[in-house]
Amino acid sequence: MFDSLVVQWGTLLGFAALIAVLINILKLAGVVKDDTAQIWSAALNLAGLVGLFLSKVFSSDLDVPGLDQQAAEFANVMTVLVASLLISPSC
Repeated sequence: MFDSLVVQWGTLLGFAALIAVLINILKLAGVVKDDTAQIWSAALNLAGLVGLFLSKVFSSDLDVPGLDQQAAEFANVMTVLVASLLISPSC
């Protein structure tokens, strides 16, 4: 079962995009340094894998691909929002 969960987690590109956006936002905030970004990414991916496992145990009918699509859309919105905040001139 664990092998199939790892494979499924690897196919969820929306969650991967969301993790990348979160790390970049945390970099901008000064929480994540460039040399620790890989550790943050591994930790967030591990948390996501644990979340996927728990969702399979407690709610096997959860629409994971649907959630992945929503995560991808949210990551796109956050990317545009952060980019617009960085590009816009200060008042």
